[in-house]
Amino acid sequence: VSVYAPALASMANGTSTGTIKLNYTTEDAQSYSVSVPVTLNLNSPLISIAVTPANVQNAVGQGPALQYTATGSYKAGYSQNMTSQVTWTSSSPAFAAVSNVSGAAGSVQPLLPGTTTIKAEAVAAGVSGSTPLKVVAPAAVAYVVQGGGNISQFIVNADGSLTPMMKKSVPGGPRPAQLVFTPDGKYAYGLNEDFVSTGQYGLSQFSVDECGSLTPLSPAVVKLSSYFPQEVAVDAAGKRVYVATQADGSGAVARLDIGAGGTLTLDSKPPVVVGSGVIAYGVGLSPTAPYLYVPDLESTKVYQFGIAADGSVSALTPLSVTAGSHPRQVIVHPSGLYAYVVNFTNNVSSAQPPGFVSHYNIGA
Repeated sequence: VSVYAPALASMANGTSTGTIKLNYTTEDAQSYSVSVPVTLNLNSPLISIAVTPANVQNAVGQGPALQYTATGSYKAGYSQNMTSQVTWTSSSPAFAAVSNVSGAAGSVQPLLPGTTTIKAEAVAAGVSGSTPLKVVAPAAVAYVVQGGGNISQFIVNADGSLTPMMKKSVPGGPRPAQLVFTPDGKYAYGLNEDFVSTGQYGLSQFSVDECGSLTPLSPAVVKLSSYFPQEVAVDAAGKRVYVATQADGSGAVARLDIGAGGTLTLDSKPPVVVGSGVIAYGVGLSPTAPYLYVPDLESTKVYQFGIAADGSVSALTPLSVTAGSHPRQVIVHPSGLYAYVVNFTNNVSSAQPPGFVSHYNIGA
């Protein structure tokens, strides 16, 4: 029996079975047929492997995984999907990792900015194919601080939509309420509004990779003693963290030093007391000068302090200025020349509606 050679081009390597039916007629015009089972073992040599998608230049680190395909070409002229049959490797797994797990073979997870090569190899045949992959950092990232205890992480797409990072969320400590970053973006600190241990409040601390993904430091939470934290801010030099706190009926400002590796150490000195009966609801830092501002939620005052070279805090003259009723947050302009205070209600001018923003010039 002969098999037409071009027909083999559509057949994959391996064993194929079928039946050949033979029809014949005898001299006395009697017709007969017979079926003959046939087994065909095809073993055409593998000559190349193509890996696709090819030459990806914009895979987003910590973003969605990319599915790669390995297509083998054989000497007989046919091709075959070999994605689940090859061995996958990444030349730089720190930048992108590739899976060989059944059901996920060829899945590539971009991790950090850099260039790697994704390779598919048919080891027994000694044939492989590869393609370069460039991983880039997200253009923007976003975080959602959830009171339930987690911080969700997202990549901000070009159209403004959000895509969850590979690591969708990280533990944020007991009832996280705020997240701030050092100026270089390498470390982040989260305020916790519940006890981190018996009678102890604290701040969560994280490292931030090049793609914005958070990783808890060790320890994951730094204790603040019994001081209830209201708001946290990082100074412009990235050396210290200041926390508006409540303790024993007084508002105060606690200081923590940022050490090597981003870990925090609570100042050995007691927090600077703003005033008895004061609810220190926020802390605003100037980005250009050593000044710190604390709004008192229970009055119409904003307290102002100077920061010494060693990070210690002392009162300015005058100690306070008048804002609206129940001021809750101070924001300093990037130039350091102006400050804005968000008030719950207005208690200064009847011409201003409830919840107005007080505006101040900042002198030298």
